[in-house]
Amino acid sequence: MDENPGDFSHDINDTYPKRKPLSTMPFNILVRLPRLPEDIEYRFVGRHLILHDTRANVILDRLPCAIQCSDCNELSIALKQRTCE
Repeated sequence: MDENPGDFSHDINDTYPKRKPLSTMPFNILVRLPRLPEDIEYRFVGRHLILHDTRANVILDRLPCAIQCSDCNELSIALKQRTCE
């Protein structure tokens, strides 16, 4: 989660904001996911998993609330539960 850019407004078929960093995918998660075409990558945005087209810089799809945050403080957990339930 250290490289995770945090949650921000992102719509499918929208460009990925250039001012936001791209998280790297942990190897132990990446090996369990289906292989993607060359220019498509899995990325985390907050707790959401997105498919990012690196060539077009477009968010292709999103899996909301794909991860749980065990290190979050109580306020963050309460806010995230409202948006992810």
